[in-house]
Amino acid sequence: MPSRIVVEGISKRYKGAVAVDGLSLEIARGKVLGLLGPNGAGKTTTIKIILGLVKPDKGRVLLDDKDLHREGVRMKSLVGYTPEVPEGPAWATPCRLLEDLAVIDGVPRAEARLRARQALAELGVEDLCLRRMGKLSKGQKKRVLIAQALVAEREFMLMDEPFTGLDPEWVARVRELVLDLRRRGVGVLVSSHILRELQDLVDEVAVIAKGKTLFQGTIDELARKVAGGAVLLVRTPRPAEAARIVEEMGYRDVQVLAQAVRVRLESEDEAQAVISRLMERGVGVRGFETRGYDLEEAYLRLVGARR
Repeated sequence: MPSRIVVEGISKRYKGAVAVDGLSLEIARGKVLGLLGPNGAGKTTTIKIILGLVKPDKGRVLLDDKDLHREGVRMKSLVGYTPEVPEGPAWATPCRLLEDLAVIDGVPRAEARLRARQALAELGVEDLCLRRMGKLSKGQKKRVLIAQALVAEREFMLMDEPFTGLDPEWVARVRELVLDLRRRGVGVLVSSHILRELQDLVDEVAVIAKGKTLFQGTIDELARKVAGGAVLLVRTPRPAEAARIVEEMGYRDVQVLAQAVRVRLESEDEAQAVISRLMERGVGVRGFETRGYDLEEAYLRLVGARR
C-alpha cells in the first residue's frame, strides 16, 4: 500500500502570474496535513496539481516513488477530493451523484447505491438524497460532496477549505470526519486560511504564501519557529522615540502604535530592562504589559499579512 504523496518543487503560472513557485510538501497515510495560507497563496492550485487536474510547469508529484502524472487513471482510485466551491450536475440527485462517483472508483453498482445512502445518513443529510443538485444551496452541495469521503475507500483525501460556509454544527461534523479518516489510515490534506481551524486537528501544517512553502512541521514546531518568547506593550506619548531606543538595544521586531510601542522579546524576563532603559532616557512610560506571543498573529506575520 502506498505510504505518502510527495510534492517536489512544483511551479505553475497563469498568463504570466505565479500561482505556485517551487512548492514542496508531503502527505502521509494515517496523518492529517493542514495546508495553511492566505487567500491567493496557491492552495487550490496545489491541490489540483496533486490530483492531476492541472499540469505543473515544473516539478512532480510522487506516490512513494511513482510519478502520479504518469499514473493518472490509477490516481483517481486512490485520492478523493472535496472542492472549496461545490459543483455537480444540476439534474443529478445527491444519491445518484455519490453512487456514480463510487462506481467510477470500482465499487459495484448495488453496493455503491447502498454506500451513497449510508454516507448521507451518517452525516445527517439523508433528506437530500432525491433532491436535484441544482435546487440545493451552496452549503447543501458542499455537504453532499463531503459525503463522498465516506462512499469509496480512499488512500488519501484532499479537502479544499472544507469549513468555509458551514455552521458550527457542521464544522464539528467535518472535523470528526477528518479524524475518523485518519483513524482508518487515510492520509488527509485539509486547506484553510485560518490557523485556528487547523490548530487542534492536524498532525502537521504546511504554511504557504505566494506559492512557496514557508514551513512544514507540527504546530508546536511552528510556534517555536515564529511565536517564541513574549510581547511587551509599552504605553507612551512618544512611541517613535521609544522605538528608536529599543532598537538601539538590539531588538528588531518593534512596532510603533498609537500612543504605544510593541516589542518582541526572547522572554518576559527582558521586559524590566527595556522599561528601565526607556525611563533612563526620559521617555514617559504610562504603563506596560507583557504576554505570550500570539500564534495566530505570528502566522500572519510569517505570511506577510496583518490583522
